[in-house]
Amino acid sequence: MRKLWSYWRSSSASNAQLWKGTTLLVIEKVPVVSCPHCGASYLTAKTLHEIARIKLHRRSMTKRRSVAVAEFVSTQETG
Repeated sequence: MRKLWSYWRSSSASNAQLWKGTTLLVIEKVPVVSCPHCGASYLTAKTLHEIARIKLHRRSMTKRRSVAVAEFVSTQETG
Protein backbone atom coordinates (compact mmCIF):
# COMPACT_ATOMS: atom_id res chain seq x y z
CA MET A 1 0.00 0.00 0.00
CA ARG A 2 1.40 3.37 -1.03
CA LYS A 3 1.57 6.07 1.63
CA LEU A 4 2.97 9.35 0.45
CA TRP A 5 2.93 12.79 1.99
CA SER A 6 4.13 15.88 0.18
CA TYR A 7 3.43 19.55 -0.17
CA TRP A 8 3.94 22.11 -2.88
CA ARG A 9 3.98 25.88 -2.86
CA SER A 10 2.45 28.35 -5.22
CA SER A 11 3.30 32.03 -5.08
CA SER A 12 1.22 32.75 -1.98
CA ALA A 13 -0.07 29.48 -0.53
CA SER A 14 0.99 25.93 0.16
CA ASN A 15 -0.99 22.79 -0.47
CA ALA A 16 -0.54 19.32 0.91
CA GLN A 17 -1.40 15.98 -0.57
CA LEU A 18 -1.70 12.64 1.17
CA TRP A 19 -1.98 9.36 -0.70
CA LYS A 20 -3.26 6.24 1.02
CA GLY A 21 -3.55 3.43 -1.47
CA THR A 22 -5.32 4.98 -4.45
CA THR A 23 -7.12 7.63 -2.40
CA LEU A 24 -5.87 11.21 -2.59
CA LEU A 25 -6.57 13.90 0.01
CA VAL A 26 -5.54 17.47 -0.89
CA ILE A 27 -5.42 20.13 1.84
CA GLU A 28 -5.24 23.69 0.56
CA LYS A 29 -3.66 26.75 2.18
CA VAL A 30 -1.39 24.86 4.57
CA PRO A 31 0.89 27.25 6.45
CA VAL A 32 4.56 26.46 5.86
CA VAL A 33 7.36 28.12 7.80
CA SER A 34 10.58 28.92 5.95
CA CYS A 35 13.95 29.51 7.61
CA PRO A 36 15.16 33.02 6.74
CA HIS A 37 18.79 31.81 6.79
CA CYS A 38 18.82 28.57 4.79
CA GLY A 39 15.39 28.59 3.15
CA ALA A 40 14.38 25.17 4.52
CA SER A 41 10.63 24.76 4.82
CA TYR A 42 8.82 22.94 7.60
CA LEU A 43 5.42 22.44 9.21
CA THR A 44 4.84 23.35 12.84
CA ALA A 45 3.49 20.86 15.39
CA LYS A 46 0.23 22.81 15.48
CA THR A 47 -0.14 22.51 11.70
CA LEU A 48 0.67 18.78 11.79
CA HIS A 49 -1.99 18.25 14.49
CA GLU A 50 -4.55 20.09 12.34
CA ILE A 51 -3.63 17.94 9.33
CA ALA A 52 -4.11 14.83 11.48
CA ARG A 53 -7.53 16.14 12.57
CA ILE A 54 -8.53 16.81 8.95
CA LYS A 55 -7.44 13.29 7.97
CA LEU A 56 -9.44 11.77 10.84
CA HIS A 57 -12.61 13.71 9.98
CA ARG A 58 -12.07 13.96 6.21
CA ARG A 59 -15.55 12.73 5.29
CA SER A 60 -17.23 15.62 7.09
CA MET A 61 -14.54 18.25 6.41
CA THR A 62 -13.95 17.80 2.69
CA LYS A 63 -15.80 18.27 -0.56
CA ARG A 64 -15.27 16.09 -3.59
CA ARG A 65 -13.71 17.56 -6.72
CA SER A 66 -12.90 15.94 -9.99
CA VAL A 67 -9.19 15.92 -10.76
CA ALA A 68 -7.58 15.45 -14.14
CA VAL A 69 -4.81 12.85 -14.05
CA ALA A 70 -2.18 12.31 -16.73
CA GLU A 71 0.36 9.53 -16.91
CA PHE A 72 3.93 10.38 -17.86
CA VAL A 73 5.15 7.99 -20.51
CA SER A 74 8.91 7.72 -20.45
CA THR A 75 10.74 7.81 -23.72
CA GLN A 76 14.13 6.25 -24.01
CA GLU A 77 16.77 8.90 -24.34
CA THR A 78 19.92 8.15 -26.25
CA GLY A 79 23.11 10.00 -25.93
